[in-house]
Amino acid sequence: MRQCIKTLALQYRRSRRFDTTMKVCFLLLTLNHIHFMFCLQKTARGYKYQSINNAAVQSLIIQEKSQVVATYCMQLCLSSEHCLGFLYRKATETCQLSSFDHKTADALGPVNPEWMYYEVFKGCHSSNCRSDYTLIAEACLCLRVNNRQYYDTAKQSCTIDGAQLLRIDSPLKQTYLQQYLITTIDSTKQRLYIQGEKIENTWTFTDGTPMEYFNWALGQPNNKVGESYLFLSPSVQYKWEDGGKGKYSFICEILL
Repeated sequence: MRQCIKTLALQYRRSRRFDTTMKVCFLLLTLNHIHFMFCLQKTARGYKYQSINNAAVQSLIIQEKSQVVATYCMQLCLSSEHCLGFLYRKATETCQLSSFDHKTADALGPVNPEWMYYEVFKGCHSSNCRSDYTLIAEACLCLRVNNRQYYDTAKQSCTIDGAQLLRIDSPLKQTYLQQYLITTIDSTKQRLYIQGEKIENTWTFTDGTPMEYFNWALGQPNNKVGESYLFLSPSVQYKWEDGGKGKYSFICEILL
């Protein structure tokens, strides 16, 4: 698609007319735009709030753009890993990408009613989620909570099942996962393993990628000797704790 854009720009600048190649590229770009617009309608919802305090949410703003249309702002959010939605002010064509969801935003006090808040649900292939797993469509999560195993065995069990140990790499995943676990899992259940190992003081995923997003419980990580694994803890509403290599429940995730 980028090559089509380059071809259109270069050839039109040279000849001031469209040849066959340019017409094909133009058609592809048009169809792609139509498909993109259709996808936006299917993967996002818009909320207009009169109860969001702009000052209170400024620390949660990821990026701001001026003189842009709302669809472009949506595109930016869809391509940003940690974007849960965006604020848009039509009068000034101002867009603010955010890392808060509408449940958080709705509880933060009064705001200028000219701002529209859009919560973004990013599309996924939900048909790939098997019947023995649970689908959380809003976060593109397909998961199953499993009985206790040691960490290495837990990872292997997920792999054999065509899945992986749950990887939490964004506020979106954490938010919807917390909501699901709080309402469905026995509060007396012990901690649950998720992906994450501390190697030479750096937290990494199973594939070796350094972790950037964390949702630690108060006082965590406490960095005790031997505590090099990650857990979701029901005692702190499934925020994160570090811990040792014991026998705990774990969550497998099928990638959608």
